[in-house]
Amino acid sequence: MRTLLLTSAWDLQLDASGQIAMAEGPLAVAQSVANAIRLFTRDAYFDQTSGVPHFDIELGHRPSPEVVKERLVRAALEVQDVDAATITTFEVVDRVATGSIEIQAFGETVNVAF
Repeated sequence: MRTLLLTSAWDLQLDASGQIAMAEGPLAVAQSVANAIRLFTRDAYFDQTSGVPHFDIELGHRPSPEVVKERLVRAALEVQDVDAATITTFEVVDRVATGSIEIQAFGETVNVAF
């Protein structure tokens, strides 16, 4: 897998030769998982079916943390090259979910913050 390499502020960055930097391997998969977890259904311009269906199910309600965690794991498992995913930390403060998910990709374990 190959994808654009993003900064910690989710912006594009340049490589040493001034070209748009690319990520490969486990880093690309981890970044794609973080994107998938943050994506709301109907938010992606070219693929309106991708994403976690927060608008349909969770907004205006207080779903159990287990329901939210299951949706996040499911979103991670839909990313190409992800073999397994497990939520390692999860917290909701003022209706904002944060935490980390551990993924298996290319025989490596990678921890992804969300």
